[in-house]
Amino acid sequence: MEVRRLQAKEISCRVQQTTADGVSILLYITSRAAMNLLDDTYGPLMWKRESKEVNGEERCIVSVYNTDIGEWISRDDVGTASYTEKEKGRASDAFKRACVNFGIGRELYSAPRIWITNAQAKIQKKKDKEVYYTYDRFAVKSITYNNRGEIDSLEIINLSRGNEVVYKQFPTIRITKPMLITIQDAIKEIGDFNDFSVDKIYDMCSISDLKEMSVNDYEPVYNKLLKMIDMKKRGCD
Repeated sequence: MEVRRLQAKEISCRVQQTTADGVSILLYITSRAAMNLLDDTYGPLMWKRESKEVNGEERCIVSVYNTDIGEWISRDDVGTASYTEKEKGRASDAFKRACVNFGIGRELYSAPRIWITNAQAKIQKKKDKEVYYTYDRFAVKSITYNNRGEIDSLEIINLSRGNEVVYKQFPTIRITKPMLITIQDAIKEIGDFNDFSVDKIYDMCSISDLKEMSVNDYEPVYNKLLKMIDMKKRGCD
């Protein structure tokens, strides 16, 4: 059973680093949110967790029941301690890492670098120390994903400044139908010359379908295709 993507309300924000110039934000999922998603996907009675210590590491085993084969399917991982409540932090981290192995929250690994400037957050400095901090709290306002399950657009708000939008990643603009036809025509003209394959374009643009190509990728891809067409006409390898 496929796990759905995280909604904005299910994603939490943590200040990862604070400098005089601003703060960097880390997106993460809480244990409670992971539990709720397991409930929604498999049912409250169709999954279970087990924690144990192995070689000094906190290891969590998450199992879901596969009704098709009548067996429990398990995934496990280890956790690292948090700065507060060391043991609880290790257990929580191990649980969330095990959940990632089922696809829960995996999309957050595609998050961009989120930097909030000091004009959008209140940065404070400790007395007599070059140490900066902030009490501002942040949240995800909106989020969308592409066909590969990676974050495509993202909005972060500062809850301490009246929900002001302080970070925005705009969605990828896809190529138009005429642009798509132009690419397809060029590919047909190249054929299998020099062992060409459309997979090379997929790898170049990190896509699985030409329709997913971004406008930014269009020009370099088309120029590359034109060069190959010219090479084919001149009989070059």
